[in-house]
Parts: sequence; structure tokens; C-alpha cells
Amino acid sequence: MKSILVIEDVAITRELIVHTLKKEYTVLEASNGIDGVRLATEHVPNLILCDIAMPDMDGYEVISTIRKDERTSDVPFIFLTAFDEREAIRYGMTLGADDYLTKPFSLDELRDAVKAGLQKKALHDQRLNQRMNELRNNITTALPHELRTVVMVLEGYLQVMMDGPEADNQALLDTMNSYAARLHRLSDKFLWYTELQTGAVKPAEAPLCSADVIISAIAKENASNLGRSDDLFMDLDAVDLCITSEQITLVVRELLENACQYSEPGTPIKLIGHKHDTVYDLHFCDQGRGMTPEQIENVGAFMQFERDTYEQQGTGLGMVIVRRVLELNGGQLDITSEYDCSTNVVCRFSMP
Repeated sequence: MKSILVIEDVAITRELIVHTLKKEYTVLEASNGIDGVRLATEHVPNLILCDIAMPDMDGYEVISTIRKDERTSDVPFIFLTAFDEREAIRYGMTLGADDYLTKPFSLDELRDAVKAGLQKKALHDQRLNQRMNELRNNITTALPHELRTVVMVLEGYLQVMMDGPEADNQALLDTMNSYAARLHRLSDKFLWYTELQTGAVKPAEAPLCSADVIISAIAKENASNLGRSDDLFMDLDAVDLCITSEQITLVVRELLENACQYSEPGTPIKLIGHKHDTVYDLHFCDQGRGMTPEQIENVGAFMQFERDTYEQQGTGLGMVIVRRVLELNGGQLDITSEYDCSTNVVCRFSMP
């Protein structure tokens, strides 16, 4: 049920308004502006009816205070006023009022004004959500395809240059090629995120044979590419898992890349997989910067932490993708960490 806050110092007027509206709405009431502001910030009503002429804090002060608070800045606000002068009404509107009722008003006028205010806010929210959905669609659909097209062309031309006589400046070309590969991985992450969001990715229908062998091969390859082969230690129980080879490759690549990115070269990265009853726990352990409990709780797409201290943050998509891939296949992701010390990311798979 929608909630209405009535701020009116004249008791008989306030009681009449409350009695009229309480059949359709939850009604809060305040006899002065100070209490009205307090109730508004505590309960964040769906609409506020407020008298202008009140002692201590008048209606103009009330709306000015409410509009400065992020919690109540967009709550529909209707003035109740005995003033019929255009200047008084215009001044109230400049402060952020949405409508006004001139006393005396009929009960039908009161109901209509409240209904119109709520409908106007609902329409505004609907349009805002539509624009946000369009933005999300552009980010998660159009952008990845555009990035991938450009990157694939860039990689193709770079390869031709590296194989031809123009490859004298090899260091520069190698750097360009690595950045192109980085953009390619980013576009792939966006595509994975989009497909998981839209339900295009399906759970595996049959177990992946010798999953531990595939995990080991992927880990060795990626550790080598990241220059951390000597830091990688593995202890994997043999296991068959219900997940596609593409999905397990994604999981291992993303989590191993994170472990390497957030720990110093020369520190160990452990990949440990053990069977427990009907589950297989795959641990990714590093001795890097670690995470706070708050950071772990807020892990998600486009979330970045300590940007002022660490420049390379990524998009946050990798961990979200891994979590959803695991959940899609009946598994889960757990993170434990000691800040500035170590992190242990556990992928729990259901065994067939």
C-alpha cells in the first residue's frame, strides 16, 4: 500500500485529510515541519502533502530540506495553501513542489491531486527504468560486438606486420598485440555476461570426462602466458564434472588470472581440487592483497575497489561470470580472504 505523509499544523484539517486518505493509503501525520522532515527521512513516503504557513519551520523550509536529502529528493510534494497569489505558488514550484491545493478544497480535489501525483511519479519511474534498460542493453550487447570487430581486424593486421619485413620494431608490435588480445578478452567477457543474463547459456547435459586433466592443462597454459609458471602449485583429485569444456576453461582462466593479477610474482598460487562426498571443491589460493568482508560482499559486475591505490581494476565481470556459470551447473562460488595477506576462492561443483 502506498504511503502518504501529511504535514499540517491545524488539527481539524489534518484529521480530515488523514480520515479521507487512510481507506486507500497508509497515512503518516505530523503537526509541524520539524516532525514532518523527520518522518519523511525515516519512512520515505510515496507522496507528501504539506501546509505552507506553519510556525518554527514553514512549508518552504520543509521542501528545501527534503529536496536536499537523497532519500527524499524525488518524492512527489503537494503544497496545501491558503494563498492564492501567483507569486507564492510560483515560489513553491521553484523549490521543487509538484502541485498545490488551495484551501478550502473538496475531498474529491484532494483524492484527485494525490492520485495524479502518484501516477506522475510512476510514469517518471517507468520511463527512467526504460532508459536504464536501454543503456544496459547497449552496454551488454552492442558494445561487445563492436569491440570484437575492431579487435579482430587489429589483430589480423598486426599478425601480418609481425610476419613480414615490417617486424623490425618487434617490441612495439608485441606490445600492440598484447593490448589487442586484452581487448579481445574484454569483449569475450561482455558476450559471456550477455548470454548468461539472457539465458542463452545452458547447463551441461553430460559429465565432462577427466575434468582434472583439462583443469591442469588450462592452468599450466595460462600461468605460462602470465609469466607465473614457477609460482603455480597443483594438487588435483581425478574427477568427472557436469560442465562443458568451454565453461570449465572460462572458470579456471578467470580465477587464475585474478590470482596472478592481485599477487606479486614469486609468491605461490595454489590450485587444489579435492572430492568430498557428492561435491568437488576447486581452490584458487594466492598470497596477494586480499579483500575486506565488505569488498567480498560487493563483488559484482562493474564494481571496483581501491581505485586510487591500484590502477588496473578490470570490470568485475569475471567473478560474476564464474559465479553464474557455477550456479547454472548446480555449483557455487565462495570467497574467503584476509586483507593484505591472502585469498581463497572455492568453486564447488556437484559430482554426477
